[in-house]
Amino acid sequence: MLKKDLKTFLNKLYKNYDRLESDKTKYTTEVPPVLLKQIDDHRKAAYLTRQLIKNEMGHEEWLETLTPLVLDIQSRGGEASSTVNNRDVTTIRKQAIATGKIKLQTQETEISKSSTLRMGLTIGGVLLFVLLFIMASPNTFLGKALIGEFNITPTLLPTDEPMISIVADMPTDTPTHTNTPTSTATKTSTATPTKVDTPTSTFTPTVVEIIRTSTITPTSNPFTNTPTHTPTLSPTPSSTPTPSSTPTSSPTPTPSSTPTPSSTPTNSATPTPITPTVTPTPVPPPVSGQLAIPIDNGKGYYDVIIYQLPQGEKVSSVSGARQPTFRSDGRMLLVNAEGAGKENAWEIDTSNWQFTNQVSGSPADNHPFYNPQSNRIVYDNSTLYGYSDTFIYIQCSLVGPQFDIQEHCREHSDIALLTGEGNVRAAGSHPVWTINDYIAYKGCDVWMSGNHSCGIFIVESWATISSGGGITPRKLPGVNGGSATPTDTHGTYILYQAFETGNWEVYLTTLQGGETNLSNNPTTDGLPTFSPDGLLVAFVSDRGGQWGVWVMPRQGGVATKMFDLPPNPWGTGHRDWTNERMSWGH
Repeated sequence: MLKKDLKTFLNKLYKNYDRLESDKTKYTTEVPPVLLKQIDDHRKAAYLTRQLIKNEMGHEEWLETLTPLVLDIQSRGGEASSTVNNRDVTTIRKQAIATGKIKLQTQETEISKSSTLRMGLTIGGVLLFVLLFIMASPNTFLGKALIGEFNITPTLLPTDEPMISIVADMPTDTPTHTNTPTSTATKTSTATPTKVDTPTSTFTPTVVEIIRTSTITPTSNPFTNTPTHTPTLSPTPSSTPTPSSTPTSSPTPTPSSTPTPSSTPTNSATPTPITPTVTPTPVPPPVSGQLAIPIDNGKGYYDVIIYQLPQGEKVSSVSGARQPTFRSDGRMLLVNAEGAGKENAWEIDTSNWQFTNQVSGSPADNHPFYNPQSNRIVYDNSTLYGYSDTFIYIQCSLVGPQFDIQEHCREHSDIALLTGEGNVRAAGSHPVWTINDYIAYKGCDVWMSGNHSCGIFIVESWATISSGGGITPRKLPGVNGGSATPTDTHGTYILYQAFETGNWEVYLTTLQGGETNLSNNPTTDGLPTFSPDGLLVAFVSDRGGQWGVWVMPRQGGVATKMFDLPPNPWGTGHRDWTNERMSWGH
């Protein structure tokens, strides 16, 4: 439980860190210092937490060092605000105490201190109450005894005076007793009235104001003007006697009440306007934007062709690239570069469609996909470390691991996705990154003994060595089979293609599982991708014997053909169309 809480806290730090880094990229000039400080504190807190998870730091040291950091993080607002707060640390502290990671002696000391403080406050409160009671009731036995002891004349404490004036008069009596021995009695007499009058004049208005404020509450009574409106409504009840005449012709009013059912046709008319509103829902909103589609160039490689929707005019092309994914703002296109003298994952600047940034460090980094903040990527690779299986890697930034400034992110072994079963690498492929920081991928539960179950699995993005360890991936309920391949996400929705019914179909699921067959056609359909607003789905299909692009609403309905693709658009082998991706950008 403690380790799980630590990993949850670390994941929370990473989420906020990613968002803050994303906000930082909006600034073309100087970044606000408070934002930079917040990013740095999140980095430090994540580092300390990783040290604790790896047992390279003790829990007491971690709490002592981290608590002021988290308090600073919590105190910042605006653009630098964070969901990380001291309650997270308190939860972990309680677990550490429960599991014996923190010495109880420290906790008992804190408890005794707080108990002493509470006891002191309680005693003080009781004494204050007794004192006020004595001042308000001087005729009691205890009151007389104390008043006699303190030489306070009862005449100064009339029981009918308000408490405020009693407290105000108390200090003025003390000077009078001190001034009586002095020979300047005239001065004391002049001083005494001024001192007595001054407090009474200052406190009496206060009491009057308090009384007035209490009388002001009746000013809410102007809302009692509403009763004046109710009398105006009372004539209507007075007209109810007219129905009293209706009893004479009671059968006749009964048919007259039948007009009320005649109002039901008006209610039946209300559904009729609703039906037109439902009709536009299947009809997709205006189709616009650009589609990036890999097309075989006949030379053993793919070129990514950019098509303008809805007509399919060719806008541009990127040579030697495949498996494209648009950044959320449409300004960059992430591709797997193969051919044209480039390898690895690259960013393409969509203003000129040129290679701009190399964002990974191995030639076989396939199916690259942005995180929601577009400042990290995930991909699969089958050639690292001599393994025959394909594994998933989650980079800490948009540079290859060997160039990352963070030491714990510089090795592929550090950023490999791990399972919670012995921290072994998670075998899988075709990863996508959902809005709440889950990685969804195609795979099987190979860490389980016996028969393996295959489908689409989800796991938190922090489940790597660099973040402190793995966690067991969960299979999406209802999404079964080794052919189920995720292709795109929007929010918590996931699009995928599968061959489980005897032909390739396009499906929709969520992080809770379940499946909806969107294409539901006996032909071949696949490579689904969301429109930028998530309301539409585009996919490729060979309906009518010709590969083309089709669009339909996300919730299902009629698919509409947009345009045809060139003849023989796909490669073979590892370049088969089922291993590709298509992406829809602004």
